[in-house]
Amino acid sequence: MAASVAKTLARIKGTVAEGAYYEAQQMYKTAFHRSKARNQLADALQILQEGAITQLAHGQVTCGVELGMLL
Repeated sequence: MAASVAKTLARIKGTVAEGAYYEAQQMYKTAFHRSKARNQLADALQILQEGAITQLAHGQVTCGVELGMLL
């Protein structure tokens, strides 16, 4: 995983920790689409996977499933 992706995921996890689940959802999707556009498919899938797991772990079923469906 690229350092920039790790930094982005850390920032998004902070947003989740604050309870801003919708904002985190949008951040995960944006990061995914940017990585995909740069043809960094492994990073894009990692973002979705971590996002889905994180959202589901916090009881955000709809958000987690939405990210999972993008996989």
